[in-house]
Amino acid sequence: MLVNLNCNRYYRNLTTSTARSSLSRKFCLFNTQTRDSPRRLWSLAVDCKRPADEMVESMRAGPRKPRSENVDGPLWVDATCISCDTCRWMSPEHFHFAAGQSAVWRQPESRNEQRAALRAVVACPVGSIHFEGQKGKALQAASADFPMLMPDAEPLGLEIFHLGHHSPFSFGAAPWLLRNPSNGVCALVDVPRYSTGLKKSLERAFGPGKIRYMFLTHADDVADHDWWARNLGVRRVIHETEARDELALSERSATGLESCEIQLSGAGPWDPFQGELGEGTQVMYAPGHSVGHCLLHFQPRRNGPAALFTGDHLAKLRATGTLDAFMLANKYDFRLQLHSLESLAEARPAVDVRLVVPGHGRVWKTDDFPGDLQGVCSRLSSRIEDGSVYTAQPSN
Repeated sequence: MLVNLNCNRYYRNLTTSTARSSLSRKFCLFNTQTRDSPRRLWSLAVDCKRPADEMVESMRAGPRKPRSENVDGPLWVDATCISCDTCRWMSPEHFHFAAGQSAVWRQPESRNEQRAALRAVVACPVGSIHFEGQKGKALQAASADFPMLMPDAEPLGLEIFHLGHHSPFSFGAAPWLLRNPSNGVCALVDVPRYSTGLKKSLERAFGPGKIRYMFLTHADDVADHDWWARNLGVRRVIHETEARDELALSERSATGLESCEIQLSGAGPWDPFQGELGEGTQVMYAPGHSVGHCLLHFQPRRNGPAALFTGDHLAKLRATGTLDAFMLANKYDFRLQLHSLESLAEARPAVDVRLVVPGHGRVWKTDDFPGDLQGVCSRLSSRIEDGSVYTAQPSN
């Protein structure tokens, strides 16, 4: 059964002016506390660069020297690091958080450790990680390790693969691939930066015609989606309110966004995969971080273990190690995000979730996801009440 998250009234009340204000606020991405008028924000959106394009341009002009926080050795991180956390969760035995960015705290010793470090080099969205003395063939071999089966998923009977190749134009969002073991049908979840090598690896690993879908959680993390759609032949799934070129964080994201093949309408839930990804798999509407943000509940067997791909809705916080609402770059409304989280906690599919797979950061393992969400909602509600987060939407 598809479970409605009770967001219908928010979808129905999404007026043209409200949507326009939301679209505009994306260009004030790092100033979510602003209370400027929609008209002024709309003008700013027209006049300024897209945020990811501006970030990449600045990064490319930055210094390529080792940060002082690195230990001495051939593996090092430079000052263009955007602290996306990718290398730290991929290879925690080598990378850690230091003075606001990633740094190397221990040099790799064995061949296996060198290979793990090289995979982090491949995955790094902005090329901030350097491994001196490692030739092109070693890097190509590490790149060929992707797709990599998620270790936490295998014991649950879930086939979830990390694709590496994070994109700077999606601020380092993690790309995944899931596979239904009963029929071999696959779907990408959000988007890796385009690579012909990765495309060939995917075709070898899963066979022709098996990768059929690309699920896009929201417009922030979709860079290169058009290239993958054209070269893999996948059908892109996105909510219709996110399929807007002006929502994209970069020109590479904007290209073809309005041409996505499957555009969801209303408040769901939906199975746009026609049962091909499993009996319990469904897309859930979860607005808040953005106006049409959606989640993917991946459950090949009904009532079996499930993984929830949450985009920018939830994240495991580095500082506390807890699951929490994704607080960065919210461009719509935290109050609506809270409502979506409360509805999710009450939904039947939440009971079966064993893995929360966020768009940014580390996977969260759980035996009591509804209970986890109660804590998340309590903390977010407190922030809203004390005025520490921006809420733009009316409460009714």
